[in-house]
Amino acid sequence: MPHRSLSSSTLRDAVRRAFQDWPNSAPDSPLGALRIVRAYCAQTDRSLGYAINQILLNLLNRLENQEPDLAQILRLRYLDRLGVAKVANRLNLSESTVFRKQRQALAWIAERLSQEEETAQEEHRRQIEERLEPPSYQKLFGVGPHLRMLQELLESSEPPWIVLLQGIGGIGKTALADAFVRQALERSFFEEFGWVTARRYHFHLDGTVTPVADSISRVAHLWQHLARQLLDEPLPSPFSLEQTIQLFRRRLKKRKCLIVIDNLETLTDLEALLPILDRLAPPIKFLLTSRRSLESKAGIFLYNLQPLSQEDALALVRYEARLRNIPALAQASDEDLRVLYQVVGGNPLALRLVVGQVRRHSLASVLQDLQKAQGRPVEQLYTFIYWQAWQRLNETERQVLLAMPLAAENGVDLDFLRRIVGMEDGVLHDALDTLTQLSLVDHVSLGASESRYTIHGLTRTFLLEQVLHWQEDDTPAVSGPVEE
Repeated sequence: MPHRSLSSSTLRDAVRRAFQDWPNSAPDSPLGALRIVRAYCAQTDRSLGYAINQILLNLLNRLENQEPDLAQILRLRYLDRLGVAKVANRLNLSESTVFRKQRQALAWIAERLSQEEETAQEEHRRQIEERLEPPSYQKLFGVGPHLRMLQELLESSEPPWIVLLQGIGGIGKTALADAFVRQALERSFFEEFGWVTARRYHFHLDGTVTPVADSISRVAHLWQHLARQLLDEPLPSPFSLEQTIQLFRRRLKKRKCLIVIDNLETLTDLEALLPILDRLAPPIKFLLTSRRSLESKAGIFLYNLQPLSQEDALALVRYEARLRNIPALAQASDEDLRVLYQVVGGNPLALRLVVGQVRRHSLASVLQDLQKAQGRPVEQLYTFIYWQAWQRLNETERQVLLAMPLAAENGVDLDFLRRIVGMEDGVLHDALDTLTQLSLVDHVSLGASESRYTIHGLTRTFLLEQVLHWQEDDTPAVSGPVEE
């Protein structure tokens, strides 16, 4: 099987053209797109033309061991630059026989090149998939527009170089980044992928929370991890962050590379990371995920991931119910499931937790638990999604957030909030800035002079009950980890 971007006929034509141009392979040769050629360049720091010549020469030597008469014709025709008539005369063959054997030789080279490329592609895919976490999903809903937008932003040789997927916990940022990388592997735009996560805890659909083994918390550790994935040479010993960054600049300057940094907000020295990204982009593209917005940082494209629509949320619930053999939920009417959506909203993690709980309890009782913030799985869910952000808020910011459930579903304007909380505009603006940066409140611009503020359905449910427990004792609702 030839390289995904090269058909069999294109590959044969490219091999013939490369021999015709020998030893000066054209810089725009289709062979330059092959992974084995790119890998040779990276390992030897030589040009594409040199890599193409060496790979073809190695294949020609292999052909000589198996079919010496075919290899001899290629050498005479292309390396020695002899015309067909002279080759035919020297080998005592007819010109038609020379042409036939020449075609056979080129076809042999192209076939072996295709086999080596297929092996290289499969090995590359295996390496990339090992860097990713096992998918947390069987099927994603409502991600088509997001994937198309990410492709437009990232599979381009133009800015933006850094894209941030931001959104509240459980909204699907990591799943979307994972799905994009797996699809990008098929398109072969990027030559290299790096993936590193700073996640500290996993939330499981039975409501339990477990720590992540070898969680990355510091910037230096993050670059050590990425260097082991992407660099072909030993790291400086003792480790030097500056020298490692220089290695990245030198090794990846001519390669299309995407690096994903997941759960960015949990890095303890986040401010040290951003200047490094600026130094490496371009040419490297970065896809970041975070619950916190980085809107104060220049050069970062902010992509705010919103909850699922009601249609996609109900489709997710039915799909998960079929997977887990819960026919009562899989076959529930839209009217019954709309009640679920009103309580949970479009948060995929919360929706999947509800499906799991319905196996043991009725939907009505599960929704009541969510509304009353009772039961360990529900309390763990709220703690996992909201506790870390809640702890970052001062009293003014908490007051503004607690006023948000009074708003209509389509949100409120600044005048409404001002009347409710009784704050000066400057104080209110500062509080709203913090809440939007933490993905607790969404800002919707309706034009140059009008905007509204909204909250997710699950956030509304959380604010009406769970947060009251936290205000009483200022501790997590349950024991255990309190941040993702």
